[in-house]
Parts: sequence; structure tokens; C-alpha cells
Amino acid sequence: MVNQTEPDLIKWILTVFIPLSISSASFYFTSQSRASRLEHRITKLEVVDHEIEKIIETHNKRLDKYQEEQKITLALVQRMDHLNENIGELKGNIEEVKKLVDRNLRG
Repeated sequence: MVNQTEPDLIKWILTVFIPLSISSASFYFTSQSRASRLEHRITKLEVVDHEIEKIIETHNKRLDKYQEEQKITLALVQRMDHLNENIGELKGNIEEVKKLVDRNLRG
């Protein structure tokens, strides 16, 4: 009886255990390879994300500078409008002075 179980055991090892072991090892190494590739991709994406964050920060700084320039430009335009109003008033005053001078000279 012992002689019969040894061939069965060897047959079981050859038909079940070895293929199962090979499949398990293959699955393990394939999973490790996939995990390594995914980790590499994640690392690349993190680098790209960091670069994009730098670009966004640079663009935000530019926008802030542009906004400040717009505020300054608006203030200058308002001052120019005020100066134009003052010049208009001065022209009116000069015309009045000319009329008064002409009246006084005539008579």
C-alpha cells in the first residue's frame, strides 16, 4: 500500500502542486511588475503635477501684477478726467477774464 501512495503523491505533485506553484509565482511576479510600473507612472504624474503647480503659481503672480497695473491705469485715467474738467473750468474762467478786460478797456 505504501508503494501505491508514493506514485499518487508524485503524480499529485506533478499535476497539481507544481503548476499551482508556477502559476502563483507567475502571478506574484506579474503583480510586482505592474505595481512597479504603476508606481513609476505615479511618480511621473507627481512630477508633472508639481510642474503644473509652479506654472499656476507663476500665472497667478502675473495676474496679480496685471491687476495692480490695471488699478494704477484706472487711477491715472481718473486723474486725467479730473484734469480735463479743471482745464475746462480754467478755459471758462479765462474767457470770463478776457470779456471783463475787453469791457474795461472799451469803457
